[in-house]
Amino acid sequence: MDYSAGIRSNKWTIYGSGTSDGPHPLFALLSSYDSSFVSAAVRSIDQISRNFSSCGLLGFGPSYDQIWSSAPCIYPTFTKAKSLAMALSWIEDDPVELPALQCDKNFDRYFQSLNTAVVRRGPFMATVTAYNYKAKEAERSKYMHRPSGGAMSVLWVEGFGLLEASSQSEYHRWEPMSFPEIPAPLPLTPRIELRSGTMTASNLYDFDATMFYSASDEVKCRVMGNLRDHSQSYAGVGYTIEYEFSDEGLIKRYKAKRQTARGKIFVVEPILVDPDLKVLRSDADLLVLERNSVKVCIRCKGANMVLRREESAEYRHIYPSLQAIPLEIELGDEAVELRYSLMQRTE
Repeated sequence: MDYSAGIRSNKWTIYGSGTSDGPHPLFALLSSYDSSFVSAAVRSIDQISRNFSSCGLLGFGPSYDQIWSSAPCIYPTFTKAKSLAMALSWIEDDPVELPALQCDKNFDRYFQSLNTAVVRRGPFMATVTAYNYKAKEAERSKYMHRPSGGAMSVLWVEGFGLLEASSQSEYHRWEPMSFPEIPAPLPLTPRIELRSGTMTASNLYDFDATMFYSASDEVKCRVMGNLRDHSQSYAGVGYTIEYEFSDEGLIKRYKAKRQTARGKIFVVEPILVDPDLKVLRSDADLLVLERNSVKVCIRCKGANMVLRREESAEYRHIYPSLQAIPLEIELGDEAVELRYSLMQRTE
């Protein structure tokens, strides 16, 4: 149900694609074989209900009203309404109890043909993608500005909610009816980024990245590739990203190898913000966030990190409707390690 890594990610809204019917008819058809499909449908509907705008129409994400003052296009509302009506007509019996889903506990799947992994360990669940589809139109295609290159396109924390998410790597109005005209935002997706003059390159545009995946008690993903600009031109920097998932938390390691490039290289981790998020501490080596009484710690090793609150206006997206503040780390010759964990509660 997370399609942030998919080909339609330009219309991703958290609750699905803004102009697709969604999975509910399929869930209804399968519910007589396995009642967990009803659980999935109920959770999806709950997510949809959190995304209505103040005018009563379905927005493009949970922060729509904070980002945009006009009513959204009616398309998402009617596609989902049609889908849900069809699903209700096919449901035979409501289960007495809604069963748990596989991903309610430790879970991992690696989809080799998509070069994409979905992983849960402990309270952290994420999608990591190096999906390597290439459209023949290259950067002129709406399908070629999706996150790739080993990006973590979603990071969710139990009790806390979404911590990180993704967007188009460049905002374009592929369908003017569906895409509002807004100042071009910077991508929500965590990334390694080279800045040299007016040129920007990142792992998000690396559609040739190699991904290694292994799973046991811990899950490890290792992605290797080259930073590229939006036209797929090589930028003169190689990179490695490693992810480790365990019951204790999540570790990200970033390393860049400068070859011919000039300019500065950064790790950028946009942190999603909303009225319920509290930033309790922001230091060079520690960031503490709180939402719903759950505290998430991000510790940095190998460099200093800066929460650039002054750049938050550049991270206001309409598709999906989310806002972020970038956590930025300048990357030198050594690897940088970020450790995500929950702060233990004291009674």
